[in-house]
Amino acid sequence: MGGCSMARTRFYQCAACLAVVSLMGVACNAIFDIHKLPPDDPADASGNDSGVAGSGAYLVEAIVDSKGTVSTMAADGSALYWATTYDVYRWTSGSAPAFIARTDADPIAELGLNGGWIAWMADKGAYALPRSTEDAGVVAMVDGSLVETVNALPGIAVDETSAYFTNRKTLGTIKLGQDAVTACQLTYSPSSPTHDGTNLLFFGEADGGGAALYAGPTGFPCATGEPLVSGLNAPTALEADSNGQFWLEDQSVYERTGAEPTVIVAASDRPKHIALGDGRLFVATDTRILVYETASRQTGEVASNQASPTAIAAAGSTVYWATASDGKIWRAVPK
Repeated sequence: MGGCSMARTRFYQCAACLAVVSLMGVACNAIFDIHKLPPDDPADASGNDSGVAGSGAYLVEAIVDSKGTVSTMAADGSALYWATTYDVYRWTSGSAPAFIARTDADPIAELGLNGGWIAWMADKGAYALPRSTEDAGVVAMVDGSLVETVNALPGIAVDETSAYFTNRKTLGTIKLGQDAVTACQLTYSPSSPTHDGTNLLFFGEADGGGAALYAGPTGFPCATGEPLVSGLNAPTALEADSNGQFWLEDQSVYERTGAEPTVIVAASDRPKHIALGDGRLFVATDTRILVYETASRQTGEVASNQASPTAIAAAGSTVYWATASDGKIWRAVPK
């Protein structure tokens, strides 16, 4: 297991800056790209759409014309963020969507955020941007010398202090606001990182074949995580809270609250994406948005007649999703 540590990361107010550093005898590249070249701003499309059916329990409305296929989303109580291939946008209620950053020739895979930072993983590296300086368009990138990209399944998760990223056999931590990045090479190809408030969780290869769900204290990354369950078949989209874990596997949604996982949304419903809110797991299928209440273990419908959802995010009891066929982003809130 190898390690690579980078300190004193800086944000530069310039068109493009390149810094190459070598610390502790290990060469790492730190590339800082700044882009403020927004495409046409997506139009605000607030209002209900008569072609979409909302359930009796939720009010459904289209809020944004995304002007592109949305690959990933993240939300909290103050804002929604989403990414198309190379661009990151922000939307807040009552405002037009804002262009945040562009990662040239580096497709964005997954977003994460906390109260102070927006972070994302792309094919070539891990990015982090202070939310207080979003309009400056300052983007920090750790390039492929630190994050392997061949045959990668990049992922990122953010808690109160750090962003945790995976890419091929790399598991890393970005200490947000502390100018430090640490990354380690593991033997079991970590993917789909998330956290439950105490532990960092991720999937990886299991001894004897297949995949396993691993867990370890946040901030640990160079230590080997402990497998919670093994024998999984290509799991993805891991979500977790203090009560359990949820993921996609074999075209179904699984929940694990004890020793063994159980199916909560069957393959016949064709689930594609999941997002965990406060006590609710939202599920995007080919044509519907479902909600699974973790306390009652009941599943209901949020919206139907959806046009191929491509991404989903939750903030408390509110859920957002993007649809490919009509290029819209939707919001549903309990009535």
